[in-house]
Amino acid sequence: MKRVFGMIGTLLLIVVLASRAVSANPSTSATPAASCEGLDAYAAAMLKAGTVWADAMKQERFFERDIQTFSNPEWIIFAEISEALQTAIKQITPPPFAAAWHQTQIEALGLRSSFARTVATNGLFAALAFSDQIDKSEAEVIKQRRQAEAACPAFADFHRQWDLLDGNIDRVDATPGAAATPTQATPAP
Repeated sequence: MKRVFGMIGTLLLIVVLASRAVSANPSTSATPAASCEGLDAYAAAMLKAGTVWADAMKQERFFERDIQTFSNPEWIIFAEISEALQTAIKQITPPPFAAAWHQTQIEALGLRSSFARTVATNGLFAALAFSDQIDKSEAEVIKQRRQAEAACPAFADFHRQWDLLDGNIDRVDATPGAAATPTQATPAP
């Protein structure tokens, strides 16, 4: 069923893009620079906030440990660090092409915080209740990232920097529910 909806969505996107290509007037179409207006300031603000988050996560050694080794108090710290980033990026105004992706980041951080607080209170097995929500959230993040990149190709460069804040490239572009493994990258300094 997911594949059917995915194919319908893809077909609709193709129809919309094709209709835009047919009706595009070269004298009025947006240039790549115009389509990316606001990216530099947005990227700088997001990466500044993300670097504070990454530094806090590194200080707690969360990036180098298996989540099964986190204590209950550490899960609370994990939640608080996620909430701090969520608060910081809520204060950042994204350019129009990145607004939906930006919102998915805010929502994903809220989910991460809820997840961590639930595990801190109820144990690691309570995390199973979040499986579907996490899958949906990750799929939406990927969808919105692709749309932002389609509108502004330079967004891909920013996203790679954003993604590397934790030392890993998490570009998992698989169909939701399909097995996929993030690519390990060189850890960020």
